[in-house]
This record gives sequence, structure tokens and C-alpha cells, in this order.
Amino acid sequence: MQIIITEWSYLFASDFNEQAFVHPDSRLMDRQTKIAVTMARQICKKANAKRLAGQELGVVYLSDTGPLQSVAEYTLSLRRDGFTGINPSKFPSIMAATPLSRVAMEIGARGPCTPLLSPIGDKHGWIYAVRQIAEERCRAMVLLHITKKLNCFGCFLETSDSCKERYGQKYEAYIDLTQRCGNGYK
Repeated sequence: MQIIITEWSYLFASDFNEQAFVHPDSRLMDRQTKIAVTMARQICKKANAKRLAGQELGVVYLSDTGPLQSVAEYTLSLRRDGFTGINPSKFPSIMAATPLSRVAMEIGARGPCTPLLSPIGDKHGWIYAVRQIAEERCRAMVLLHITKKLNCFGCFLETSDSCKERYGQKYEAYIDLTQRCGNGYK
């Protein structure tokens, strides 16, 4: 089985238009979550992920800092206004898995989903994604990495068979990860 990257994209925080972001719960989301959802939408649209069943699609959400912006907002609000200044509907935004859960719901992913917080890189996220596919827990993974400055990299990893089913014999893989990651065991 070959594990390949079929789509990838990068979104700079400075290029993100928060006013154009449309979602029923957008007023409850922090900027990091909005950027992650936008990136996941773009990647899944380019990869034609709608043709995969929900249980065949997973997500790895990597962050350098976690929900730092939301935690800072709450801390300032507590210090300035006490408990009366806190908006309880935004409280879930301080959890590390909040952007992941928003992304998973948005793209319909019901396969393996995990948030990883690591200030030293994204190696573990790549290994996790490849391993889930290699162990046949899913057929595709969306990998999102958002930095401290809220720049976001996203890619769509999948088996070559999954890609061929959606695109026919004409498909283009950017990178074959089978050899590079040893199917996730190294």
C-alpha cells in the first residue's frame, strides 16, 4: 500500500479574511479555530473528500501553542472584570481539542482524530497520520499545523487506492510517504 499526499495548502494569518468566514457558530470561535476550519475546507474541497465515508477520514491537528489567544482573552477578562466579564459560550475555546472538534464536524471526519501540542515541530503528527492509514484505521487523514503566528499548513494524506477510486487512473501524488515514513513504524 502506498500512502501519498494528494493535496496541500498554506494560509498565512495575514491573508485570512475573518469577515468573509461564514459559519453558524463563527461568533463563538476564536481566530485559530476559524483559520483551521478554513484550511480544512480548502484541503477537503481540493481532494474531493466528500466521496469518502466519514469513518474513512481522520484529522491530526498540530499546534505550537494551543489555544493561546483564547486563554489570554480569559485571563485579561478575569483580571479586568472578574467573573462577570467572561462570556460562558466562548469558554470551550480554551480547550486544545476545540479547533480539532470544529474541523472534524465541518468535514464530517469520524475516523481517528487527535490534537497534538508540540513547540518543536510536526514529526509526530506526520507519523501518527501515516500510522493510522497504514494500520487501516482510515483511508485518509487531514493534517493541519497551525503556528504561534496563526499561519496554517494543511495537507491530505491517503492511500493510492483511495485516490484512484475518486480520481480514476489519472491522479497526481505530490509525495509518496511509504518509503519516507516506513508506513509509520520508524
